[in-house]
Amino acid sequence: MTALAAQDRPIRAWMRVLDEIEGAVSRRLALVEEPRAATADAAPPAPTPLQVLDDRLAQMQARLERAEQDARDADAVLLREAEAHRRWTEETATARRRLADRAQGVG
Repeated sequence: MTALAAQDRPIRAWMRVLDEIEGAVSRRLALVEEPRAATADAAPPAPTPLQVLDDRLAQMQARLERAEQDARDADAVLLREAEAHRRWTEETATARRRLADRAQGVG
C-alpha cells in the first residue's frame, strides 16, 4: 500500500495543479465580455495587407492602361500632324519651283 500511495501522490499533485489551472481559466473567462455580433451598421472590416496590395496593383494597372491609351492618342495626333507637314512641305516646294520657273521665263 505504501508503494501504491507513493505512486498516487504525483498524480494527485498534478490533478490539483490542473484543477487550479481550470479554476483560473474559468475565472478569467467570466471576466471577458462576449464579442458583440456584427450588425448592419458596423463598419466593414479593415482590408488585409494583401488586399491593400491587390488594390494598389489594380490602380497601377488601370493607370498604365490609361497612359498607354493616351500615348496611342498622342501618336495618332502626331502622325496626322506629320502627314499634314509633309503635304505642306511638298506643296511649298512645288510652288517654289513654279515661281522659279516663271521668274526664269519672265527675266
